[in-house]
Amino acid sequence: MDNEEEFVTELNEVFDSVFAVIQSENGEDIPDVLYHYTTVDALIGISKGKKIWASNTRFLNDAKEFEFGREIGTDSIKSIRSATDRETEVLKNLFCNQILETLRPNSEIQNTYATCFSPNPDQLSQWRGYTAKTGAVCIGFRTELLRDLTTRGPISVSYNADLFARCFVDLVERYLSLFEKYFRANNQVEICQILKEVFAANFAIMTSYFKHPGFKEESEIRIVFESWQEIHGVEFRSNSGLIVPYVEVDLASISDDFIVEVIVGPTNDPSLMTSSVTEFLKLMGKHDIQLRTSEIPYRVAIG
Repeated sequence: MDNEEEFVTELNEVFDSVFAVIQSENGEDIPDVLYHYTTVDALIGISKGKKIWASNTRFLNDAKEFEFGREIGTDSIKSIRSATDRETEVLKNLFCNQILETLRPNSEIQNTYATCFSPNPDQLSQWRGYTAKTGAVCIGFRTELLRDLTTRGPISVSYNADLFARCFVDLVERYLSLFEKYFRANNQVEICQILKEVFAANFAIMTSYFKHPGFKEESEIRIVFESWQEIHGVEFRSNSGLIVPYVEVDLASISDDFIVEVIVGPTNDPSLMTSSVTEFLKLMGKHDIQLRTSEIPYRVAIG
């Protein structure tokens, strides 16, 4: 058992070192305020309930978000397997098969949940996603407080497929070395199972911070909740014809002053909209929140 626990520890240590490279190349400079574009209903819910939603990353706006990483990973593993020499052929093939089994479309990959932010206030492309049917706002959160919500804190999303492939190969090659180290001297079935479980969990985390290059303009920053200790009580909501799993993240545990700014999005009656938000924040006792109206003259379609 001690050796198996050491195997888990070493696998996770390897992942942490690979993830540090991803974080470094994505850029570690996160602004002091992060912006969350959402609806007026959500502003009311966040302010009154002191909670924010984190959605299952498989149901976000990149339709191939998880598949993007799975496809790159599968191709990389097949390349590693094809380079096998006779001396290490059996063990390396066994290792590659364990990883490929985890990467199969129908395999169980640990769910991760993300709350998405932007470093950019008052951005047209973001407003377009929220103003078609209802009023939209952009909520500015204090980054220093958001860091306390999860172990990794806010991290920039990468749109670099080459970075993903490079880090994935580094991860699995180092996992292979550990697999070879522990396989023969321990319960081999158990070692294979541990490899699959730890890889599945860490692969889910890794893919949560990568998106297709077509979404690069978003410059998205995420807080990802990745463990059962951080995820409590999965709920469901409807969005664009899908049933989307989400979790509620308690903001009251970090501070009552997590919102620093609210920007009222483009609307056909900005004065009335701003007045209503002003009145709401006042009644909620949020006197220190800066309130302003979008400067973008975007005409909201009616009907």
